[in-house]
Amino acid sequence: MKNMIVKRTKNQFYIEMFGQFCISGGGKSLDEDSIRSDMLVKLIAYIYNHRKKEITIQELIDALWEDDESANPAGALKNLVYRVRTLFKKEWPTHEFILTGHGSYKWNEELPCISDAEILDGNFKKAGTEQDPSKKVAYYLAAIEAYEGPFLPKISGEHWIAPWNAYYHSTYLTAVKAAAEILEKQEQYEEMERICNYALQMDRLSEELYCGVIKALIKQNKMKLAEQQYKKAVDILYENLGVTPSPELKGLYNEFLKITNAQELNLSVIQKSIVEEVERGAFLCDYGLFQKTYLLEKCRAERLGISIYLMLVTVEPLWNVKPDSQAYMNIINDAMDKIEYVMLNYLRSGDVVSRYSTTQYIALLPTCQYETAKKVVKRMKDEFEKRYRRSKARLNFSIEELKRTPTSRHQRKVEKE
Repeated sequence: MKNMIVKRTKNQFYIEMFGQFCISGGGKSLDEDSIRSDMLVKLIAYIYNHRKKEITIQELIDALWEDDESANPAGALKNLVYRVRTLFKKEWPTHEFILTGHGSYKWNEELPCISDAEILDGNFKKAGTEQDPSKKVAYYLAAIEAYEGPFLPKISGEHWIAPWNAYYHSTYLTAVKAAAEILEKQEQYEEMERICNYALQMDRLSEELYCGVIKALIKQNKMKLAEQQYKKAVDILYENLGVTPSPELKGLYNEFLKITNAQELNLSVIQKSIVEEVERGAFLCDYGLFQKTYLLEKCRAERLGISIYLMLVTVEPLWNVKPDSQAYMNIINDAMDKIEYVMLNYLRSGDVVSRYSTTQYIALLPTCQYETAKKVVKRMKDEFEKRYRRSKARLNFSIEELKRTPTSRHQRKVEKE
């Protein structure tokens, strides 16, 4: 048994807790829809997850009615247990799932049962003690396949659910990352891509998972998909966490560029490929690239003596809404999407745009005079108000010329000479 993968067998009752709650066995099943009561689900889940011990009536009352002051909690619990037993008897009349003790209840451990949580946890622990890479990754993959989503999501607000939910989610992500490392060494890139991509559905803010997907795509020579995944990762991480790409993510992008941009000696060919990929309108980039572009344009402006302007667009709700409320975020996100469209389509080709914060976009306007910058602001403001008349947000614009670096006396003397 030591070296066997933990999995469900035919003669066992199978209890699903990831993504939904369901008990199945003998060709029959009980799920949340057929149970039709969150309280009954809570009772079954609590007793099963504490199956190694007898659970006192008071403990169950505290777990099920945490904030409620029932006039007769013991009677209400007795009624719940009766309803659960009735449900079980209807589907499996010869089996007793919950046993009654002296002032306590207990799951019948003589019943052959296994849950998806046990499969994940058991295989994960076996992977941790296995030395052989092929067996180790097999355990990790078995653990990963058991995870279908959050632990008991319909009753996730219960205080006793939260620690388990956090534990299993963390265990799952650790298993994915560990398996991806082994699969990469074994050159199983398709499987590596699959598990990392699926895991991103569970945690879309994990940069490590994006790196795993991009690595796998590059190794499979799926360059277009790798580029799309990189851009998606940059946008999502910046929009939700306000962070720029890590050195590892940037390194993967540089690796992608080295592979895709094979040596070409003909400048005409290079220019043609650049022009074909450039879109009309302003250029949207992450803030890290915007900073580098800013420095380059600043140096160019100082060298050529031309003016460049910065424009900041700030989105605000039309009325007072609590900044930490969902209503506030809905208004902001909607308006930010709309002003992004306006900026990209109504700024000039060559202007550079980046998201600066949750409520702001910043734009670089090269070779631009103050009067021209004011016209640009007016054009975008008018377009936004015309196109999105029902928007629940207002826009605030500010423009400022890039400040030039003061030159030293020696530099000024050289320039005059």
